Amino acid sequence: MGGVAGHMSHLYDNPNLKFSTMMDIFKAAANGELEGTEKTDGQNLFVGYNVAEGKAKAARNKTNVRQGGLDAAGLAQKFAGRGTVEQAFNEAFETFELAAQSLPRKTQRQIFGDGINNIVFYNAEIQDPRNANVVNYDNKLLNIHRVGHFAVDLRTGEILDIDVGPSAVKLENSLDQMQRAVANQQFKVQMNAIRRLEGLSDDRHLNYALDRLNRILDDAGISDNQTVGEYVVARILPMIRNQINLPEEKENMLVKKLLGLKGIKILTIKKDLNPTQTQAVNMLVSNSKAILQNAIQPLEDIVHDFAVEMIRDLKSAFILDQAPEVKRLQAETDQAIKGIEASGNEEAMEILRKQMQKLKTIENVSTAAEGFVFDYDGYTYKFTGNFAPMNQLLGLFKYGRGNIPAMQMLSEAEGDAIENVVAIYPGRFQPMGRHHAEAFRWLQSQFGEENVYIATSNKVAPPKSPLNFEEKKQAMIAQGIPESQIVQVKNPYKAEEILGSYNPETTAVAFMVGQKDMKEDPRFRVGEKKSGGATYFQEFESNIKNLKPFSEHGYLVVAPHVSLDIAGYGEMCGTSCRAALADGDRQLFANVMGFFDENLFNLFKKKFVSGTLKEEVERMPLGIFLGIIEEVMLDEKKKKKTKKQKKQDKISRKISKLKDEGKPQDQAVAIALDMADEGELEEDYIKNLAKSDSAGKGTTFKPLEEEAEELEEISSLGGGNLQGYSLPLGAKPPKRKREDEALIREGMEQMNRHEIYEEIRLRKIIREGIKKINQKIENEKKQEVLEEQRLRKVIRRLILNEGTTTGDTDPAPHSSTGINFLEKLLKNIVPTLEDDYKTLTTSKEQRESFRNHILKAMQDTIEPLKVTSQAGTTVSLAEEELEEQDLTVKIEDDPDFIDIRSDKEIADEEAELAGNPKDVNDEKAQFGIEGEDEVGRNAAFDTFKKVSKQIVSAYDELTGSPKDQDLFYDYLLTNTKLYFDKFENDMSPVEEPSSPDYDPTQMDREAESAEIAPETVDQEAELGPGV
Repeated sequence: MGGVAGHMSHLYDNPNLKFSTMMDIFKAAANGELEGTEKTDGQNLFVGYNVAEGKAKAARNKTNVRQGGLDAAGLAQKFAGRGTVEQAFNEAFETFELAAQSLPRKTQRQIFGDGINNIVFYNAEIQDPRNANVVNYDNKLLNIHRVGHFAVDLRTGEILDIDVGPSAVKLENSLDQMQRAVANQQFKVQMNAIRRLEGLSDDRHLNYALDRLNRILDDAGISDNQTVGEYVVARILPMIRNQINLPEEKENMLVKKLLGLKGIKILTIKKDLNPTQTQAVNMLVSNSKAILQNAIQPLEDIVHDFAVEMIRDLKSAFILDQAPEVKRLQAETDQAIKGIEASGNEEAMEILRKQMQKLKTIENVSTAAEGFVFDYDGYTYKFTGNFAPMNQLLGLFKYGRGNIPAMQMLSEAEGDAIENVVAIYPGRFQPMGRHHAEAFRWLQSQFGEENVYIATSNKVAPPKSPLNFEEKKQAMIAQGIPESQIVQVKNPYKAEEILGSYNPETTAVAFMVGQKDMKEDPRFRVGEKKSGGATYFQEFESNIKNLKPFSEHGYLVVAPHVSLDIAGYGEMCGTSCRAALADGDRQLFANVMGFFDENLFNLFKKKFVSGTLKEEVERMPLGIFLGIIEEVMLDEKKKKKTKKQKKQDKISRKISKLKDEGKPQDQAVAIALDMADEGELEEDYIKNLAKSDSAGKGTTFKPLEEEAEELEEISSLGGGNLQGYSLPLGAKPPKRKREDEALIREGMEQMNRHEIYEEIRLRKIIREGIKKINQKIENEKKQEVLEEQRLRKVIRRLILNEGTTTGDTDPAPHSSTGINFLEKLLKNIVPTLEDDYKTLTTSKEQRESFRNHILKAMQDTIEPLKVTSQAGTTVSLAEEELEEQDLTVKIEDDPDFIDIRSDKEIADEEAELAGNPKDVNDEKAQFGIEGEDEVGRNAAFDTFKKVSKQIVSAYDELTGSPKDQDLFYDYLLTNTKLYFDKFENDMSPVEEPSSPDYDPTQMDREAESAEIAPETVDQEAELGPGV
């Protein structure tokens, strides 16, 4: 387990555990009385669901928790480029989201919180055979644990001190429905089953463990009524007193310091001590980890050996055939032991010795279950047996540790001539950011710290390379890179300054390249040359068993892509780092670099150019093109008219055209408006546009992608001729004659290497420029979305707030006039909606019908008003023209108009014009939605007549502010839906109160001889069965 889950305790990890209680746990386990769950070997993930947003949320660390969790896109970005890890997390999370979405909204809130004020996260484990750690499980599973769940305050980001047990119980009770919803998915969702740990067949191992416990207590001079913490102190004190005599107060402080208690400063301990005492204190504190390990070791061995016996025959619930998996684990562990022994590495051999004290023999790898988790006296403990030493040995063998290289990788390099493999991380490092440091540490884990170097030059070329070697080294050392492993070189991809210290016939070299770089823009040709024969650089992994010395080949190791974001600057890279460090404050510096250093902060402020790629490339030759790109793109954006503007223009042009064709003013206006409503004007406009283009008179605007291609076409004419190229905004370049093409080709042939380089670089600048400007536009859109989401949350809080039906009686005005008008409207219409909705008690179908009809009526009422408002100046102009002629417009007057109305529709309209109202039943039928309950429809019809005028009036008052009208309309529907949800939740069944004079059997007898009144039937139906 990893992530935010934290550490699950062994018995010896709890300093407050009394030894008498530990003995009771041993006895309960031996007697088969412990209940708990299997500890699984997967990847930890905390999962929740934000009901307000309708999205699943995930957390891997405390930062994710404070942010309210990552959605699917955020989680995918976090694990992007990590192969099976990425697949496992994304697929498991997608399945969980589908499962959570299948639940009713009320159930979602009970399990996950309201999504506005709080959210509940559940401790889960992803088990995927494609992405196994040590144990290979059979199936893909999101396994929800029984412990470790918590709720988060979404307003503060803090974990709430509340019991989420009832929510977890509700989740467990809802799992059947969730599992049915995702039955066709590869991943399954379940809660880890509770099981009883099987007891021992006899008391031998129990008695042995208890006897050993009593002996170590006697040795330490403490009783079984004392705690683990007291035992550790009793073990530490003799170690201290063997080294130094201190006053009691100082000695107590030193003990606390060695135990890792916060607030104890070593300077306070050393104050007034003599040099010998000071030296002893320094030595003890610097070795605190080893001292603590030595102190707890006897107890740890007893607990470990007992746990091995308790889970020796524990069967994993997630593996069907246990025996083959146990044999595989034994074989891999045996291979790791032999590989470590063959390495001759003394540090590795010491780790092997300690772990073998626990493991003892390969045969003690006897189960495919990682361990057993159980609760006792309010604490959660685990028995892990030999999984722990097995995991330590396999990790050491496969990945190395500290200065110890990954022995599996090196042991598989079977070339007899190769005695050493050196790994080099080449780059400019302007500066070394967190993403670089993470990649370097990954390389160390593969090859060992002493074999890994950073190779970088002293080249200074502002603005992309403003730091010299010493300045770069200063940043690297601050990132924790050993100074001895940082080497100044002339060419990082030859690194002769590093390799000169190694035998070229017995040393292989591997250069690290990024996964992203190799996919998107490979710098090296790997494999075969175009002319035949092998290239110098080859893949490391595919050649690991037959490595050649660096005199023959170099190898490329592809590191996983480390994706880190800088808020407001995008994914972390050299350019975004420099921009953020130039612009940002000390906090942003710390976020980018992973630490804070005042000297580096000031250095970077001085060296780096403020701004993003635009500012950087403008300082280069041909940088002016980025400005041109942005001008063209912005100009195109201005030319792209909104739908409303286009519609207005089309209507105006059609009116003018119809008048030119001889149509009277009133007919021209009517026909144009009608064609716009029917969509015919769009087709007519496109046809005219095509005719105009074919005649060479029209102007069409290309998509931005085509503009980008044209800009690249311009750049291909050569850097020198276009150095100061500029045209009026929106103007076209002059047409070149065909005879010019020969001169251009001749000029291209005469371009020297520098001009070709400038040409290639220009193309890259243009591509990067378009990318950055698009990103800027996208960021602006995201900000608008975030603002809208914030507004939605405000409104949801208003609705869900306890108190009166419509919220606060005197709330503070919102910054949006549209929202203020909406709030005023809701106070007037919600009580009416609520009263009428809650009268529909016979069936939920009636209430659903009422809800759907009200929402549709609101939509049908506002939409025509929106069209009228959006017609804007076009409609106003048309009305002014009609008023000038004082004419009555009748579409039927147009000889070309074909009336498609039915006879009934024509008759209804003529009746309305004559002042004769429609039949009410006909109106209700028109109001209705096919397939919906009629009772609900009729109630909604009557209710909407009461509130429709208020809605129209409120919307009309916002005329002149389309933004306010849009907000009013969008949130009118949203609020109405949420209020209907609230009304439905309010209508929970009420139990009938008991009555001493009420005898059901007597009533049954009377019923046989009496006629039942209709109202009694209604009452019984309302009370439900069983009354």
